[in-house]
Amino acid sequence: MIQSDSPILKSNNKIILKITLVVFLIFIIGFSTYFLYLQKGKKSTQLTTDKTDQTINESESPQQLICDRTSRLENNPNIDRALSLIYQRLTEYGTDKKLFPPQLINCIKVKIENIKNEDGSEGYFDPNDTDIKPNYFPITIDSNSNFFADDLSTAILLVHEITHVQQFIDSYNANIDTKLPDIIRYAFNVNTKSDCLTHEVFAFNKQLIFTLKLNDEEEKSINYRIENDKNLHPQLKILKTLKDSFKNFNHGCEEYDVDCIERAINMHIYSLLRDSGVYDKQCSAYSGTYIGE
Repeated sequence: MIQSDSPILKSNNKIILKITLVVFLIFIIGFSTYFLYLQKGKKSTQLTTDKTDQTINESESPQQLICDRTSRLENNPNIDRALSLIYQRLTEYGTDKKLFPPQLINCIKVKIENIKNEDGSEGYFDPNDTDIKPNYFPITIDSNSNFFADDLSTAILLVHEITHVQQFIDSYNANIDTKLPDIIRYAFNVNTKSDCLTHEVFAFNKQLIFTLKLNDEEEKSINYRIENDKNLHPQLKILKTLKDSFKNFNHGCEEYDVDCIERAINMHIYSLLRDSGVYDKQCSAYSGTYIGE
């Protein structure tokens, strides 16, 4: 039997006390570490959830399409010169509200592909292109007919396609409350065969307006080629047909009735395109008939 005040018992009590303190400290440190781990994991989970929710919201709420770039997108030098020419003529005497905003030039990306052999087109803008986004609007032109064309011919073609871009932007933003993917279907406001042709009418109208903004030397160059070039560039062929069709044009409006004259010009172009049949294949995808058909 060992007495309570014996040296051995006192020594044992000290050892037990030390062990108890060490175990307690280990427990405290372990608990604190686990608590911090749980808090960090909770915060990380919250951040991940918020990020996922944000992505979902962006996909359900389409962004408004804008162009506020202050410099042009990178394009092939041939294309960039043509875009530069368009910008110069659109801004030289102030902005013309009948044409697209000059700044839209900065957001145009031109793809050069062999498309004429596939569908006969010189160029197109595809509203279903998944690359379309604010400040980035891709259009495609034919490599054989346009890539090595002069700047004027390329510019005239680009004006046509950029007009389609602006049509899309206007309609898309007007339907911004419509959830994807339906917004693409509504954005071009093309529901009938006649709507399809009308979109082309406005694009050709803008081409004519653009040619009126060319300087004297540029206009002389185009007129000379139209009259003398036996292998006329396709865009100049179209321009020649349009100009020739207006030689004996009578709009039948009062002299200062601008809206009436504009409607008459568009109807004249409409009839020209309808009778030529050039857009029958493209517009046959829609129901209905052309006006006057």
